[in-house]
Amino acid sequence: MANRGDPRTVSSPGRRCPVGIMSTLQRLCTHVIAALVGLMPLGVRAAPPLLTVAEVAGPDLQVFVRPGALTLTRAGDTDTRVALRPLVSDAPGPVPADLAEWTRLSPGDCTDTPSFRWTRAGQPAVVRAAGTWERPVVEVVLAGTTVAMGTVGRPAHICALHVQDVDAIPGEEVLVLWKTGRSGEASGPNTSGVSILRIPETAQ
Repeated sequence: MANRGDPRTVSSPGRRCPVGIMSTLQRLCTHVIAALVGLMPLGVRAAPPLLTVAEVAGPDLQVFVRPGALTLTRAGDTDTRVALRPLVSDAPGPVPADLAEWTRLSPGDCTDTPSFRWTRAGQPAVVRAAGTWERPVVEVVLAGTTVAMGTVGRPAHICALHVQDVDAIPGEEVLVLWKTGRSGEASGPNTSGVSILRIPETAQ
């Protein structure tokens, strides 16, 4: 079967174009394709994926970070609650004694489309929320070009974003704080959660 995308199939038996016309058509197609590629915004070209290294959901979930570490816990009495460090172990453990010195990340009121700005490899960078409630998307933009993309593993509204190296592996992670309730809807389940997405080294 002929490949319609192959320029060699432009002609057909009994209906061949003269050589001069074929050459003109081929040159015209080449110019049109080149123009379309040149007009294509850099930000919409294929970008490497963000790797989901952990995703945790739960009522009253609290997220704490410090350089090289991440701790998750629930609101409650410090003496009875436990902590989870999903980038270290699946087993829960005691709340760090110095948790008051960690930075707590808050989802806020979860009504706006969040973004987070920082400097990556000496260039201005931003991570921003995109997509829909059904398929929430996270984009990493470096110097105006989308260099990595990822998704949350369930329908959710992205409430807040943060970028930091929170584990022992060199490189930065995107912390995505989300809620399962639809934005603007007061009724229905609204579980809090966090997704940790690793930015690939190829995101340049």
